[in-house]
Amino acid sequence: MPRKYPIPQYINVIEDDPIVDIEWIENRCLESFPCQHDIRYITKSGTSHVGRMNGVEIYNLFQKLGKSCPVHFMEYAPINPEAEKYWIS
Repeated sequence: MPRKYPIPQYINVIEDDPIVDIEWIENRCLESFPCQHDIRYITKSGTSHVGRMNGVEIYNLFQKLGKSCPVHFMEYAPINPEAEKYWIS
């Protein structure tokens, strides 16, 4: 089965400077589907960025970083058929 990647909608990360950690995720949710949250993250260069990501992107980021994902974003796991349409191969 091919690996799936989330459709980037809000922020673009330069591949030479990948995200290495999450500083915070805004608790306020825009309550769309997928949900949207402001997030501050750190890239490999040590630079801190603030942007907006949707729930699929946030879920995928936690998986990529090997961190425990907050329950709020678990509904975007690839096994959820509603979230499936927001993932691309």
